[in-house]
Amino acid sequence: MTNADTFIETNPLLHDVWEKMIARGRVEGEALGKAEGMRLAIQQVLEGRLGPLSQDIVDAINARDAAQLSEIAPHAGTDSLEALRARLGLHGQS
Repeated sequence: MTNADTFIETNPLLHDVWEKMIARGRVEGEALGKAEGMRLAIQQVLEGRLGPLSQDIVDAINARDAAQLSEIAPHAGTDSLEALRARLGLHGQS
């Protein structure tokens, strides 16, 4: 253990702040991991149904956060390519 670690461990205020920072980092990391997993699953389902996806669709999926992906995911198995593009806000683009 370094001197800084010892100092943080023995100082109650710093220890509490440090623990909160670690917990927050863990929650943020889990959220990022969840979103990345959802992106991958959505893309795999879509590619299985529709074949290779165009780069604009991949980019649009990658730009979504977990909440937005949760709205898209239930439709990945049923949307047509046109419906998917509309759901992603890619109207009129090809």
